Amino acid sequence: MKTTVLMVMFALLFSATILAQQNFTVAALTGYTMSAFEDQDDAAGTLPIGVQVGYKAAPNLEVGAEFNYALGGFGFEVDYGGAKLTTTFNQTIFGVFGKYHFTQKILKPYAKLGVGYYTGNADVEYELDGDKQSSTGDIDPAIGFNLGAGLIQSAKGFFAEFNYHIVTRKVEGESGGMNSWAFLIGYKFIR
Repeated sequence: MKTTVLMVMFALLFSATILAQQNFTVAALTGYTMSAFEDQDDAAGTLPIGVQVGYKAAPNLEVGAEFNYALGGFGFEVDYGGAKLTTTFNQTIFGVFGKYHFTQKILKPYAKLGVGYYTGNADVEYELDGDKQSSTGDIDPAIGFNLGAGLIQSAKGFFAEFNYHIVTRKVEGESGGMNSWAFLIGYKFIR
């Protein structure tokens, strides 16, 4: 899975640099993302990495595609009378977005709206008296949405962005909200 993720990121970066013209943008990003799942008593956080490729469709409008991978996944740990159950939800997002920039000054605030294909799996580890068992279960892919806002320093290319992802997915046949939020920082190295 990690090899596939790295290959996708490399392919996006390579194709974006070929297309690098005045209207194209390419950004690398990371930050912090946290689960807001429906049926969880607590939340889990992880480090996302990603790439955004954009096209300036109008002076205030940017449209594009993005790839985002949650490194390490969202991990939850529960103790059941001496037994420890650890579940890690791994998530990859392939999405498209639109960003509306409210001004053309050096500091540009913007609003973001996106739709994406959310995919991944769940790793489950059960430990009792030093004996461990593990398995991997599929999470059905789903179409989800994200809403966000950000601020870019256009002269240098640095930006900060907040996104809230809304997605309902099936795990082992049961539907549930697997929403999450993310605070991202990035750098547009082609702008």
